[in-house]
Amino acid sequence: MDNLLSTKANQNVLKTCRHFDILPKTFYKWYGRFQDGKNFPGLEEKSRAPKRKREREITPLEDQRIIELRKKKIRWSPPKLKPLSEVKSKEGISCWKIRKVIELRNIDSISIH
Repeated sequence: MDNLLSTKANQNVLKTCRHFDILPKTFYKWYGRFQDGKNFPGLEEKSRAPKRKREREITPLEDQRIIELRKKKIRWSPPKLKPLSEVKSKEGISCWKIRKVIELRNIDSISIH
């Protein structure tokens, strides 16, 4: 609050930041939350969690190709299946996608014998 009063009086943000030993970025973050003078809940810390979570981007064609590869090479791990997926088509499938399909479809070495 002292920061804001000091800034309004002197109209010099850099001097205010030096006086209170804070960065201008920090000053403007808090100043933006308190501009109207009545927004006290705005002074509380905000969540740093992402506002949106990225969705899975596994196409049905990739899903089918992964299942076929896994059935042919049941004991191979996703990093070993990745180069094999690149041979079959122009664009490869990431290890992450291979691992997720294996988990979702329960295609492990025990289930297919």
